[in-house]
Amino acid sequence: MGMAAALPLAARLGVQPLFAGATRPRVAVVGAGAFGGWTALHLLGLGADVTLVDSWGPGNARSSSGGDTRVIRAIYGPDRIYVEMVKRAYALWETMAAGETPTEPLYVETGVLWLLRGDDSYVRSAVPILRELGFPVEKLETADAVRRYPQIDFHGVQAVWFEQRAGALSARRACVAVRDAFTKAGGHYRTASAKPGPIANGSLSGIELGDGSHIEADVYLFACGPWPSESSTGFPTCTVMGSRSRTTRAVNRSIPRAPIAPRRRQAWLARAASSPNGSRSWPRRRWWPPRSVSMRTAPTEI
Repeated sequence: MGMAAALPLAARLGVQPLFAGATRPRVAVVGAGAFGGWTALHLLGLGADVTLVDSWGPGNARSSSGGDTRVIRAIYGPDRIYVEMVKRAYALWETMAAGETPTEPLYVETGVLWLLRGDDSYVRSAVPILRELGFPVEKLETADAVRRYPQIDFHGVQAVWFEQRAGALSARRACVAVRDAFTKAGGHYRTASAKPGPIANGSLSGIELGDGSHIEADVYLFACGPWPSESSTGFPTCTVMGSRSRTTRAVNRSIPRAPIAPRRRQAWLARAASSPNGSRSWPRRRWWPPRSVSMRTAPTEI
């Protein structure tokens, strides 16, 4: 598609080009996950000359944005900013997909059934925000939920909420789709480890790649997720921050790798919460499939 595709893409994403011709800044983005990939795509739409680099590829198993399946939902307690981000994410995906050749969907809307054993204030505090921003949410009486979802054991459940606009997201393929849109619009992508060069007079001298090549840019952006420094991870993926950055948490989820049949997606709804905040993620392997769920029956409302 070449650079000619950048302007239509920018228009669809609502991005107004800022740079053109000889004034285009060179930008290097290290990390092709959700943040790095979308940042590179938007910078390209603004007219920058962008190079995107990732050690193992977009959505790889070592990344925060990896995994074959993730849950996307909008209930985040009283934290409005996350709901706004989810709403914008839906809008960006819809506009980017406009005019593209249909493929296997990256998102399957199933809804999320929140089952809470105790106080449901986490969900209740989110309801006004969701309704204001256009996300349907419904509180179900337990008796009604039992009739609607007979395959679920509601023993011990005190509160039931149904979040309609939520479901399963193919995280790995989504990151790949953003990378592909980036390259089709004229961006440059490299799969290689990246190590910043020395800083002289307040400026980074460049980035050394694992294949021995060198990248120079006017601006360097590091979206390294859980790999901000060699000392904290043991992987020399991105060392620019050194001791000035410390990883405080790294999450390693065990997610089913086999393709998930449509009827099995419903099983995800049946994972009862083990904490007061409810069930908000795909089941770990020990939950797959949940014993309390009949795989022969799926709720017709979803």
